[in-house]
Amino acid sequence: SQIDEVTQTISEQSGQVEKTVQRGMNALQNSQAHIREVTSVLSEANQSVDGVNRGLSEIVSAINQQRDATQEINRNVERIASMAQRNNGVVRDSVSEVRRMEEISVHLSSTVGRFKV
Repeated sequence: SQIDEVTQTISEQSGQVEKTVQRGMNALQNSQAHIREVTSVLSEANQSVDGVNRGLSEIVSAINQQRDATQEINRNVERIASMAQRNNGVVRDSVSEVRRMEEISVHLSSTVGRFKV
């Protein structure tokens, strides 16, 4: 009978639809599993990037500290050089004064030597 045929066809088509829906559900479940994996990988990558950023921040901080220390050393070296120049001038003046005192001493000895009591 024709009703039986239509019923049979509908039943077959329903089976096919059910299989197609099941394959679709399986595909969705697989997609969800892959999405979870990708999410996990991206989360790990994000944590790694955060770690790298922290490391870079520490490197920048260390570089800034080294720069500050280098600038302080340079200032100290300049101060020492300036002090050495001033000391050099003082030593030159002292040597000049010692020579002058030697000349005065020689002249004084010669003058005193003329006066004998």
